[in-house]
Parts: sequence; structure tokens; C-alpha cells
Amino acid sequence: MKQKRTLLFEDSKAIEKYEVRINQFLPIFTKIKTCYEGLEIGEFTDEVYKDLLNNGVNNIRSKYSKAFDDKIGGLPLVIRQSIERERDVPMDALKMAFDNLKSHNTSGLGSIVFPLDCITIFEGVPTINKLDKEKILERYHRVYIEGDIEHDVYAKLKALEKGFNDCLEVFDKANFTQYFTLQNLENLFYQKDNRIVVRTDAVHYITNLDKDIVRSKSFVFN
Repeated sequence: MKQKRTLLFEDSKAIEKYEVRINQFLPIFTKIKTCYEGLEIGEFTDEVYKDLLNNGVNNIRSKYSKAFDDKIGGLPLVIRQSIERERDVPMDALKMAFDNLKSHNTSGLGSIVFPLDCITIFEGVPTINKLDKEKILERYHRVYIEGDIEHDVYAKLKALEKGFNDCLEVFDKANFTQYFTLQNLENLFYQKDNRIVVRTDAVHYITNLDKDIVRSKSFVFN
């Protein structure tokens, strides 16, 4: 039977970095909110924000243009022509503010681009709610294994980990652990036919290193 997906690791504390970062975004979101509500087509809501993410300013521009035309439709031609020249100014300001948000979403999180779709606008303010946190953790900060091969590999690695730690307990008795690094493995094993083989002098190396570290470093192994 195929193994189910298994969660190996979750860095739940990583959310704190996103919460700090979103506070740094507040001035940019305030500018976006001001620009949008300056169009006089409604309040800046989460629905509006998600529309910006998915479609840029296209839908908002269409809605604004219709409202603009309705607003000046009854005015004299000369006045309409004068106002028309300023039609795109508010939309351009909104686009610039939103582009500014997108250009600033990489700082402060290493290689991770801040997931702007994991922000919820609540009462005009950007927040990271419970669902947003779940999406962030799932996307960036969880490690899974799935399928028989990955589960088998992990089981073997855990067995190797246990066996290796058991070895370290014995190394303690030989007073070897204080000198041990992963690089020392080359003194204990060698590779043959894509397999690992214990060196013939490995035991001697471990048990004598503390007694004569200078001499033991000069050993030549098989």
C-alpha cells in the first residue's frame, strides 16, 4: 500500500518574520488605500486588493472610467474636455502605488518573496489571518515526504542516524569524540563499488588518536 504524505518538519516561528515585514508595508498599503478611495468608486477592501493582485488595475480602470463618464456626462462640453485631461491621473497614482508594493516584497525574508496573496485587508489594513498563516507555512516552511521510496529512504536515514549516535557513545569511551568531525569519516570508511567499507585500521585510529594524536594523524590506511 502506498505510503501517505508525512510531515517531517514545520517552522512555525517563521510566521513572526512575516508579521514584522507586513508592518513595514503599512505606509505602502496606506498609499494604495488613499489612491483607490480617491477614485470615489468604493472603499479599499480585501476583494479590491485581490482584484489588484490578479488583474492589476484593469478592472478598476474600467469601473472608474464608467463612474467618471457618468459623473461628467451632464456637464457642458468645455468643462468635460477640461476635466477629461485629468482622467488618468488618479489611476496612474494607484498603479504606481501598487507597483511600489510589488517592488518591495522581496526585502527582509532572504530568498523568499513575500507572498502578497497571503495578505488579507481588514478594515482597510493589511493583516495575516489564520488562513494566510496556514498558506505561508504550507508553501514555504513545511517539509514532507510522500510515496514508498521517500518513506523508505527516510527510515534508512533515521536508522543510520541512530547507529551513528550509538557509535559516538562508544567513541566517548575511547576519548575520540572530542576530536570527531564529519570529515573524520574519511578516516573510518572508504568507497568501493558504490558501497561504503570500513577501513582496516579504523578501530586503531579511534582508540589511539587521543594517546598520540600527532602519530595517528600520519597513519596511512588501506
